[in-house]
Formats: sequence, C-alpha cells, structure tokens
Amino acid sequence: MKNYLMILLCIFFYSKSEAQTLNSTLGVKLLPGISTASDAGRDQFKVSIPTLSGGIEYKRRIFNRSLYIQSGAYVMHGGVEITAEDDPELFKLLGVNSLKVTTFRLHIPVSLLLMFDTGWYIGYGGNISFHLDTNNYVDGESIEEIEEEAHNGTGGLQVFFGYEFGVSESLRMGIEANTNLFLDDKVINYMLGVSLKYAFMDEESVE
Repeated sequence: MKNYLMILLCIFFYSKSEAQTLNSTLGVKLLPGISTASDAGRDQFKVSIPTLSGGIEYKRRIFNRSLYIQSGAYVMHGGVEITAEDDPELFKLLGVNSLKVTTFRLHIPVSLLLMFDTGWYIGYGGNISFHLDTNNYVDGESIEEIEEEAHNGTGGLQVFFGYEFGVSESLRMGIEANTNLFLDDKVINYMLGVSLKYAFMDEESVE
C-alpha cells in the first residue's frame, strides 16, 4: 500500500513540475464528431451528419506559467443531411427523398488556453475559415455542385476543455471536447479531439 501511495505522489509531482516548465508544443490533432445545422425559418429543426476533421496545432506559453495562446491549421469537415421525415411538404414538392451537403474548409483558430498544474485545461477563442470544397447529394447520388458564391474568410467561435499528459520526456498526448460555431451558416461542430505533440521545455526546467 505504501509503495502504491509513493508511486501516485511521484506521478503527481512530476506532472505538476512538467506543466509549470512547459514552453510550447507542436503536433497533430484528429477531431471526429458531429456537424449540426439549424434552420430558423423552419421552426429550428436540426439536422446532423458525422464528421472527421484534423490538422496541425501549435501552443505557446505567454505572460505566466498557466496561460497559453494556441493556433493551427485544420481541414474541417461539416455539412447537413435532410430527409423527407424532416420536412414532408418540402420533399413532396421537390420530388426527392433526401438532400445532403458536405463541406470542407481550411480552418484557422486562435484561442487563449488556461492550463492547470494537474494537466486539465480550458480554452476559448475565435476562428476564420476558407471554403475548400462542397459536395451535394440527392437520394444518395452525387450531383454537380450548385453554382453559388463561396463564403471565404468567414468567422466563428470555439470553446473547449481537455486533459494533456506526458507520454515521454518530449511527447505529450491530449484528449479534449471541442465545440465550433460557424457564424455564416449557423453550423455547429461538436467534436472529440485526440492530439500527439512534441514538447519544447524551458532550459531552466532541467534539474
């Protein structure tokens, strides 16, 4: 029992020291999730599709030992799918059973992140997205993209929290819950993030 308590104490103090001396991280993040859109003109009905996003992420400590600025570049997957069950009158008029639109955006967020000594963290910030591609489907069949103005350089908001821990002296892994709101088309992505990062430590942290 004493050995078990000693191991827990060593893990606790090692995690605390590492969090205090962490300078910055650079790595990759994968974000599976759900994309949801609401249509205010149709009694706020919501439609969702599964999504998979990912990219690179950079985080750097600023001002003090707990506050970081975080940014990166991701390919963000989103979209909507509507079936005749969602709006029978509309689909009867169109003469189809389902409509689906998927979008891909270059997503660049900038956030402030507060990291605690225990490894838990919370963050909030804004983002800007650039349209990359749109795919349209009618009754499961792909159709040519409808000509429309691409929404480039649109803004959004994000909030997230998670837990980050060291897997070696220079590698860290993170797990987080992340919510992104795209202001132009009222789409919200709910995602679970998994990241693997290389850690850059302060020289003074080596004891």
